[in-house]
Amino acid sequence: GRAVSNLHQAVFRWSAGPGGGPGMRPVASSYDAESTGRVFEFAKPALWGVSSRPTLVRLVRGSNVVLLHRVPARDPAGRPSTWTHALVGTERSLRPLPCLGLAGWDWPGSDLPLGEVDGELPMLDVRVVAERVDERVRALRDEVREVADPLEGVLAALLRNPRRRGLAVLDRGGQDGLPLLTGTLDVLQEVLDGPWTFASLTEDTARTRLAFVMERSESRV
Repeated sequence: GRAVSNLHQAVFRWSAGPGGGPGMRPVASSYDAESTGRVFEFAKPALWGVSSRPTLVRLVRGSNVVLLHRVPARDPAGRPSTWTHALVGTERSLRPLPCLGLAGWDWPGSDLPLGEVDGELPMLDVRVVAERVDERVRALRDEVREVADPLEGVLAALLRNPRRRGLAVLDRGGQDGLPLLTGTLDVLQEVLDGPWTFASLTEDTARTRLAFVMERSESRV
């Protein structure tokens, strides 16, 4: 159906904003102002981070899915901040594994100048956005064998207590959490109930079901 084919998009960054003080806020969107504000308030806890790498975050609220591509940036005063490009769709149009295939954020229309863009954005056709998703997921599956040991720990913890949050700590010299997420979803997505929310790298503010932090310390899984 037509509704499944379309995704909304929005951009969030630190900005002075009309009639208000500086702060993190939506600066561009395909939604009206009211709907954009609702998405922003829901996504706000996941918009902050100090990672030096882009982070993929999947959030679920009811039947809606918000997929965030968060990149490190500087605010106008030179302080560490983030720019975030969000896609908003349904569980059908933004399923968990295909979302991982979008992590490279190099689909047609993804190259917005996040530090400058403002105003109205077009809606996106999910078929165009997801054109190369399958090959990207296959590539991630090839990397799963490299994370076999931490994956075993994540799976065991979630099977012991499906409602417990899975938080894995990654070696700073290693990858982000994408291969681990791929292996976890491949094994458990059909076994455990959703929703499947996750962050490929996080400072633990978003409270997603699966989260991965890049530091050397004892794993909390």
